[in-house]
Amino acid sequence: MLDKLGTRSPRDALVIARAAAGAGLTARAVSAFARAAAATPLSATDRMSYASVLSRVGRAADAVRVYATITDDPARAPLAAYQRARTMVQMGDGPAARAALRAVAEEHATAREAAAPALLLLADLQVDDGDLAGAAKSLRDLITRFPTASQAPLARFRAGLLQWTAAPATSTATFDSLAAAHPGDEEAVAARYWAARGYARDGKKSEADERWRAVIKDAPLSYYAMLSAKRLGIPGWSAPSGADTAAHSANIDSAAQRIIVLQRLGMDVEARFEIDALAARAESAPADAPAVAQALGSVNEPSRALRVALAAIDKGNASRALFRIAYPIVHDDALVEESRRNELDPALVAGLIRQESSWNPRAVSPATARGLMQLMPSVGASIAASRKYPLWNSALLFDPDVSLELGTTHLASSLKRNTPPERALAAYNAGGSRVTRWLARPGTDDAELFTEWIPFTETRDYVRVVLRNAAVYRALYGKALGG
Repeated sequence: MLDKLGTRSPRDALVIARAAAGAGLTARAVSAFARAAAATPLSATDRMSYASVLSRVGRAADAVRVYATITDDPARAPLAAYQRARTMVQMGDGPAARAALRAVAEEHATAREAAAPALLLLADLQVDDGDLAGAAKSLRDLITRFPTASQAPLARFRAGLLQWTAAPATSTATFDSLAAAHPGDEEAVAARYWAARGYARDGKKSEADERWRAVIKDAPLSYYAMLSAKRLGIPGWSAPSGADTAAHSANIDSAAQRIIVLQRLGMDVEARFEIDALAARAESAPADAPAVAQALGSVNEPSRALRVALAAIDKGNASRALFRIAYPIVHDDALVEESRRNELDPALVAGLIRQESSWNPRAVSPATARGLMQLMPSVGASIAASRKYPLWNSALLFDPDVSLELGTTHLASSLKRNTPPERALAAYNAGGSRVTRWLARPGTDDAELFTEWIPFTETRDYVRVVLRNAAVYRALYGKALGG
């Protein structure tokens, strides 16, 4: 165990700071870096780490100050300048952040790792400002100067979105060119879908249908396959036929029974060893994966079972039983009851829970969100008060029934007045105030365009994945979810 920093030399404090930063112990890293920096100049590498952990503990202004000192190392100065500008955005210092991003793109014009993300972030802020021409220029600069940068496909996609209203024919060509230039990139599927929408808008049905069918063929379980099927007016993904459960194995069932006994005896460490050994069996003996995943679910390890099932599906074992383990329903009676009480689609709620917690009722996020539906303690307390809970403790969020009651209430609050589910899901993930801001972007009265214009990659992916999950749950469970 590390001693108090006051008893350590500056050199030891630096060693501790580096170790703590690497282990994710941000508060400890900040204290250690501060002690080391007070006694001796830090290297550019250490200052980068120091600034990063300062930002993560909410000391953005101090992070900006430290990033600004990293001008003495040509290899790290460009990225430090970008991170400084990015942190200023997080602080809400808009004008200064925009100026700093422009400076990165100009002063470090050949440093792709800094200039490319700076141009992409600058374009995003320009869209928020309503400066669509400026945003288009920033995106064009990125695509032209850094065609092989990891940000280039997204920049091309955003350029197509900007053209969707202003230059419809150009947008279709832009989406097609993205799919052709970056066929393996995650934006390629989205580009094919939107190119198809462009052709359909122009009355070119055969070209549109061809691309939508290609999306379904190439990415059958994707959000865009779901949308493509709807556009084509055909059924979406259908669950494989076969049994709902995997065939049992005596050895695997015996291992599950041992785990249950150990859990009941409070021998959690021993139970964990047995669980790890059981999960490893799915790797060493792929044919056993369905039975292993099913057994993991039976010992109250739904998230572990989910991962084993997904791994088996990815390897080609796409049985109905595995899909039901990969997309499980736990506490189904409460799920349906609370969803219906709040006029929500149970499949949508199930899809949200799968993304939020993988059905682990004890899940805790880095931001301290808790339970199946990952409510923040403050949000849980507020909803509990409105529902007149006689007593409240944030530990109640680990109770599945409480999480379902409060979580569905929270989600329903964003789905009033016929709000599209895309907006409600974005609000659930990122907050209502951000959704209000994003609605000022061009074309966001179209729910699909709203989703594409979400600037946070995490939230954009969240909306797409939850909607995809909901479609899979409907296909797998149907009437069990009230369908």
